[in-house]
Amino acid sequence: MLRSLRFWFFGAGICVLILAAGWTFHSQIRAFTGLPTMEDLRLRFIRPRAALTDIPGGRVMVVLVTGQSNAGNYGPPNVFQEHAGLFNFYAGTLYRAQDPMPGSDNAGSGPWLELGRLLMERDGYSSVIFALAVQGGTPIREWIPGRPMQRRVIEAGRGLQAAHLPPTHILWQQGESDSRAFDGTASEDYAKAFHAFLGPVRAAGIDAPVYVALASRTVKEGPDAAVRQAQQSLVNAGDKVFAGPDADQLGPEFRHDGTHFTAEGLRRLAALWYESLASRP
Repeated sequence: MLRSLRFWFFGAGICVLILAAGWTFHSQIRAFTGLPTMEDLRLRFIRPRAALTDIPGGRVMVVLVTGQSNAGNYGPPNVFQEHAGLFNFYAGTLYRAQDPMPGSDNAGSGPWLELGRLLMERDGYSSVIFALAVQGGTPIREWIPGRPMQRRVIEAGRGLQAAHLPPTHILWQQGESDSRAFDGTASEDYAKAFHAFLGPVRAAGIDAPVYVALASRTVKEGPDAAVRQAQQSLVNAGDKVFAGPDADQLGPEFRHDGTHFTAEGLRRLAALWYESLASRP
């Protein structure tokens, strides 16, 4: 019996090593050859593409969204329907907007389709284009110079500029990972990191106004005072940084796991974003 158990554990260990080696080898081959990922294949063959000529004439909003999970595809799947005039720009390609939007991890829904619909129906926009640079679970230090999120934001902005779709608005929804439940980032450190992020963005010619959401609520804690104070301190008309919505006001009843939004939570978040944007140019 003991010998059989040893043999079983030995065999299981060998299988794990083979699988790990195979995955590593596949990753290395993919990196070397440029083989497409599953997301690449889905975008290439399933996601409906669009051309610049498909964008209706008239008033167009181009929105560059950055932040962590609640700025991306972390709500339930298939919450909102596609809407004519809504587009998603990613890696040099224009798509008909639908969830999950490329540019964010995870496979659920975000608030952006609903926000776009509100902007078109209430404010007379003929089209709203979203470009996402979003990653779940990322503290603000990932946006400072040389870190991945800053590179992604600048690449997204430059891609829009190259397509003659310069961003008209930048939406910032990040902060949960800096709350006391996780990093516990001090207010002054948060503000310093944000300004370190914004400088190179402006230097890259991306001069759209930035709207900063108050976002710090997690399953482990309620709203975080230090993060909220930092986010409020960033508002400065001279820097073209304005107040976004208070996402923290949406409590646990609007979050399916205490942190990420339910379908109704996404609707309310979209409405809060709309109210913030409608009160500004």
